[in-house]
This record gives sequence, structure tokens and C-alpha cells, in this order.
Amino acid sequence: MAIIVPHGFTPRGYQKDLYNAPAKGFKRGVAIWHRRAGKDKVFVAMMAKAAMQRKGAYFYILPYYKQARKIIWEGVDSQGSRYLDVIPQELIKKQNNQEMVLELVNGSIIYMLGSDNVDSIVGTNPIGIFFSEFSLHK
Repeated sequence: MAIIVPHGFTPRGYQKDLYNAPAKGFKRGVAIWHRRAGKDKVFVAMMAKAAMQRKGAYFYILPYYKQARKIIWEGVDSQGSRYLDVIPQELIKKQNNQEMVLELVNGSIIYMLGSDNVDSIVGTNPIGIFFSEFSLHK
């Protein structure tokens, strides 16, 4: 049985161009969508897909560390699905709930972070960074 990443996720019509941009060679992108447009859901799905395609460190950064826990790590969408459920459990080698870190079976590591403690990020070498609520970052 094939494992599909992202699991149980289909981008909405207006999300498709951004979701498919990496496959078309884009390395950077910006989404300016209204509230409840599914930004975090599509970004987590994109990050999961990227992490399985290329081994490395991936950062999901919100303005505050507490927001990363509340919105992404523990977050549930309007249909009752957890944001992190787009990453199939079979692909998670280790999960550190204290530090909000996922190690995947291919060696990629996904970190949930807050830009309120920039010292915790300095000196790292991520190959993928996703910012949420960018206008609120310090």
C-alpha cells in the first residue's frame, strides 16, 4: 500500500497554484488570503510533502512559540481534523511533544517555532521555512 503525503488533504481551488508552485520550480512564495482561508493547513501539507521529498530541517514559524503549539501542534480545522494529520503516522519516526519536533523516517526533521525567541533559531541550517502571520513577527 502506497503512503500518500500529504494525507487526507486536497487543496481548495484558490490554493492549488501555491500548493503546486514547488513542483513548477518556485522556491519562494507568499499567500495573502483572508482569515479562515486555510493558510496553515496548506502550508503544513506543503511542508510535509517537501520534507519527504528532500531530507533536511524544516521550520514552521509563528510570531510566538505559544502560537505554534496552539495553532499548529494542537490545532484542529473546522472539520475536526488536526493540522498535523496530513503527515501519516507511518512516516513519523519520533515525536517530541515538549519541543514540538517531528523526526520523519527519511531523516527529515520538522520544527514548530516562534520568532519571539530568535536565539533558538540562530546557527541552524534549515532547507525549508514556512512563516505564518508574517506581519506580526518582530
